[in-house]
Amino acid sequence: MDDYKEKVKRLAHERTGESFYNNSPDHAAIIIESLLETAQSEACIVTTAMNPDVFGREAVVSAARHLLSDAKRSMRILIETDPVDAVSPGHPLVQELRQHNAVEVRQIPSLISNDMDYHFTVVDGDSFRFEPDKQKWEASAAFGDERNGKKLKSIFDSVWEMSQVVAL
Repeated sequence: MDDYKEKVKRLAHERTGESFYNNSPDHAAIIIESLLETAQSEACIVTTAMNPDVFGREAVVSAARHLLSDAKRSMRILIETDPVDAVSPGHPLVQELRQHNAVEVRQIPSLISNDMDYHFTVVDGDSFRFEPDKQKWEASAAFGDERNGKKLKSIFDSVWEMSQVVAL
């Protein structure tokens, strides 16, 4: 896994837009960590329930803390299920996010989420991890892919406008 982490860190640093495949919670956590660490302005996440196998890992929590340590950066999260029901008590990332004003969370209406087969995280409109089937860990990712990053950011913004503000 160390080789994979080194590869992801290198791709995040180079930001060439090179797409790569990933297919496990370990891969997802490494990519999310790198996305949050390299975000210059905003991280946008679409998730069912902030799975602790990915979002609960200390490296991801630390990367979120790093992102939110700069007042110029923010995080927006679209969650499909009610956070009270979906997020386990003591979830490490949720505890961290509650300490920051630059985090907004909205719940996706069920009529929309029922039609959304995917999950993704996109940062700065050019770097992302995209799961085409939210029931599987298989995903593609890229750092510096402005064309696909902007598409995902546009989808996120559209769904965001139709979603309801919720508290973590």
